Amino acid sequence: SIPDSIYGLKKLKVLDLNDNNLSGSLSESIGNMAMLVFVQLQGNNFTGSVPLNLGKLENLETLMIENNNFNGAIVQEVCDN
Repeated sequence: SIPDSIYGLKKLKVLDLNDNNLSGSLSESIGNMAMLVFVQLQGNNFTGSVPLNLGKLENLETLMIENNNFNGAIVQEVCDN
């Protein structure tokens, strides 16, 4: 899983953790990383739903989460950004 300390990096713009064999759920705390522009998490083993708080990331331009085991839908707010 992603260490909780990563979610505390409030000025981080790029989160690139693709193909790292990470598992577990993606924390709702990702929505507090307001400066994120690029999130690349594909090719891991994340499970659970895609956090609703991703919709709070107003600067997000790219979200790559394919090839995981997420379930459910991605909130419309993520697609609107």
